[in-house]
Amino acid sequence: MDDELDILHFLSKDKEIILYRKELNAVTGGVMPTILLQQIIYWFVKKGNKPFYKFRMPCKHKDYKKGDSWSEELGYSRRELDGAINKLKEAGILKTEIDISRKTKWFLNVEIFNKKMRTLRNGGNVHYVKHKTAIRKCTKRTLDICNSLTETTTETTTDIKENTKRKLQIENNFEIFYKAYPKHKSKNTALKAFIRAYKELPLLEELLLILERHKKTRQWQDSQFIPYPATWINQKRWLDQITTEDTQIPKQQTKSYKKNKNLSDVLKEREFQINNTQAKGPQTFIEGELI
Repeated sequence: MDDELDILHFLSKDKEIILYRKELNAVTGGVMPTILLQQIIYWFVKKGNKPFYKFRMPCKHKDYKKGDSWSEELGYSRRELDGAINKLKEAGILKTEIDISRKTKWFLNVEIFNKKMRTLRNGGNVHYVKHKTAIRKCTKRTLDICNSLTETTTETTTDIKENTKRKLQIENNFEIFYKAYPKHKSKNTALKAFIRAYKELPLLEELLLILERHKKTRQWQDSQFIPYPATWINQKRWLDQITTEDTQIPKQQTKSYKKNKNLSDVLKEREFQINNTQAKGPQTFIEGELI
């Protein structure tokens, strides 16, 4: 027992260099959840094997400090982070709570984690032993070429299915965005730009709301000033700040304004004509001409 590795405390040493241990994929269900799990273990052990606080993304909370979020620590997008968190919760390893101060508390279920690791270790006859300079993984199982090929094929097929599903989701979201965009030009170029920027784009519902705000600006009332959808995406125009000054004057208000202005001009012209007529005296009209 003395020679066996305490997995929990060993993984807690990984901080400055974030390692990826593919063996944990069988527990977490993927690469990104595994990397997140290793960092959760680090902070859990550092806090004395107790739950700890950490922000998901950069925010305006009074207790937030630059770099104090999972997104900054791991380089994950919001979508990637949410997916990894959900995987760990489904495995029963992770639990989160948001307290009254709107801070997230992270709980590591050590009992379930150790149980899953023991099952994984015993199932594959894999054990870890201490060495003078490193930790080495040993196995008593002989290499089974056919079994390895089967496992690789299964993993590859799963990856292909997940990638295909993700591609269809992106294309689906693009179609909804493109339909809402007021200028339908260069659709294929716009799709390529949408795919490249997908990780940076806000969620679809938020993106459509931003687009609606752009559509109400004075600039976009003239179609020649509306950028192509690909240009709008490549320039990250969804980050633009739309102010009240950018917003167009409502149509009814504009019509009323023009109407009042025209009426005022007419009254002034009539007054001018009456004054001129009184000054010149009676006039005679012949065939529509003044004499």
